[in-house]
Amino acid sequence: MAKKFGWGAWAAAGLAVGGIGACSDDLVSSTTTDNAQTSTDTAIGTSGDGDGDGDGDGDGDGNGDGDGDGDGDGDGDGEPAFDNKPDLRIRLRSPNFELMTQEYAPGTELRVFGHAWACGENPIGCWNRWSVIRRASDATMLAAHVEKDFEVTEDALATFGESLDTWLAPLTLDITDQGYCEPYDTFCEDRPDAWAQSATLDLIHADDGVARFIDQSIGTAGGGYAVSVPRWQHGEASCVYALSGNLYVFNTDCGEDCPAPTFIDSCVDDPPISYDHYDVTFINEDVVFPDVWDPSGLYDADCRVLTFEQNMQSGIDRVELDCVFSIMPEF
Repeated sequence: MAKKFGWGAWAAAGLAVGGIGACSDDLVSSTTTDNAQTSTDTAIGTSGDGDGDGDGDGDGDGNGDGDGDGDGDGDGDGEPAFDNKPDLRIRLRSPNFELMTQEYAPGTELRVFGHAWACGENPIGCWNRWSVIRRASDATMLAAHVEKDFEVTEDALATFGESLDTWLAPLTLDITDQGYCEPYDTFCEDRPDAWAQSATLDLIHADDGVARFIDQSIGTAGGGYAVSVPRWQHGEASCVYALSGNLYVFNTDCGEDCPAPTFIDSCVDDPPISYDHYDVTFINEDVVFPDVWDPSGLYDADCRVLTFEQNMQSGIDRVELDCVFSIMPEF
């Protein structure tokens, strides 16, 4: 896999992501290094080219390519150095809504960022992946996925240049449960007293108001975003799959004909039989099958669509992306 982001630069940025062997609550940690010059006769960046960055090319950006734009590819345009090899794969399935497939046409540039989590041998409580896909040209959100135990803090989002108000823009998420449904027994053998409860979540749009969803529901949020909630549960169950949760959001580009936001105000007795969803996987170009990595940690990538394939039989669209990572998870 072409990571295209120096591990040394990553470490210097002070970013640390969760390891595969354990489920850490800390998404981002920072280290502080004292780089103060302690001797007057120790020069920094004296390469002999006169620009002071120490790389010897004379352009002052420090990457050694001589073009001065800082991206390291030598062409001077400041654009990412794509290598036409797949780094990420997105699989989308939408039985209920018409997706904007034109947004994934070859050559389209996207930004994909989020939190991957392998969790290794301990899957209990590890429903904390999340991802956001945006159009690169204007930052329009095309899709988002949030698992129930996602941990999104101001510090973590600042790593991406985002905040709690912007990471899902134009929507904001409120996971305060309204208590519509009664608790039920999860039948966890290790916890006879364990219980679970179908829970609610709100997606709020500044102009269109609040859309409310519940465990096993679909509908529409403000701005014409299609929403699918296959699972969203609260409780105290401890067996592996008792408390799961996934929220998926898709841009439908409905223009002036967008439906009113969905607002569910009771427990759902007749849930849908199918749900819209997608996933993001990391491609391992050195392995034939399975050709994916299972990393953990934060990631942020500028990407270009290489291929878009539709499988009419399975209903799954597959998009492969060539990406340049500014933040890389741990493999």
